[in-house]
Amino acid sequence: MSFVKFLKMDLINQLFQSYGQICLFLVGIGTGGFSNYTKKIREIYGGNNFKFCLMGLSASEGNFSVPYELENPNSLLLPDSIFYEFRPVHDDNMDNILTLDQLKEGEDYELIITNLSGFYRYRMQDVIRVTGKYNNMPTIQFLYRLNQTVNLAGEKKLQKWF
Repeated sequence: MSFVKFLKMDLINQLFQSYGQICLFLVGIGTGGFSNYTKKIREIYGGNNFKFCLMGLSASEGNFSVPYELENPNSLLLPDSIFYEFRPVHDDNMDNILTLDQLKEGEDYELIITNLSGFYRYRMQDVIRVTGKYNNMPTIQFLYRLNQTVNLAGEKKLQKWF
């Protein structure tokens, strides 16, 4: 059984075993800049009457991670879909590039990908945090995009400040 099929079956089992009654689920993105909206939705539309199934990290370049638990903002990288490299955010040079097995919990990294579609060491400028491990695979959380600015009233703040 593939890693992805195992994760899907595990998540489906959680849906049916944990919630025997009729329950509402909201599926979407809920980390990084979206976390404020996740809190607001819960606040306005019913507290704990529904559960979040957060979708992990994906983009037009590919699907990078999948959820492994309901109500958990962390996700697991898909190890067979793309070759991942990571640049520590606090280190500006490209000499200290790490692979999946070298990541440290609590550290923030820029995601760099190589895939079969032709991207070679493509810097997506997505910043993730390693939050732990699940079956020896690092769990991650999307934080923000590098060099993205938010401008509400002329203040031009970097997205990472939110």
